[in-house]
Amino acid sequence: MSQGELAEKVGVNRNTINRIEKGVVQVHPRTIRKVTEALVIDPASLTPEDE
Repeated sequence: MSQGELAEKVGVNRNTINRIEKGVVQVHPRTIRKVTEALVIDPASLTPEDE
């Protein structure tokens, strides 16, 4: 899925998805939920595992 397609599904700008992927913005929990729903993944899969 492209950033543009994901942005459309989530309801945000493509640049927002780009900044999220690069880690340059704080992501609102609601946005995380929408992204995980669009990607059909568990929200916990987006957080780093403790080493």
